Amino acid sequence: AVFVRCDIMLYIEGIESTYTATGIGGVYTNKGAVAVVVQIADTSICFVNSHLAAHQDKVKDRNEDFRDILAGVRMGFKSMEMTTQFD
Repeated sequence: AVFVRCDIMLYIEGIESTYTATGIGGVYTNKGAVAVVVQIADTSICFVNSHLAAHQDKVKDRNEDFRDILAGVRMGFKSMEMTTQFD
């Protein structure tokens, strides 16, 4: 959920959400991310929340999952990578 103050609700023009699974084989949904884009007046904001592998020995796995999340989450202009299109 994304909570918005009442005084800026009138400026919300669009909300878009998606998710991507990064669990075992990309099938199990025990790991992954959700993303929400909110357009507030002239500013677009993208929130990404993820659940990644724990512990120090899983850094490589987390980095791979992060890359998979960036590749799998397509919002806004779907042909563009999400890191280049939001304010």
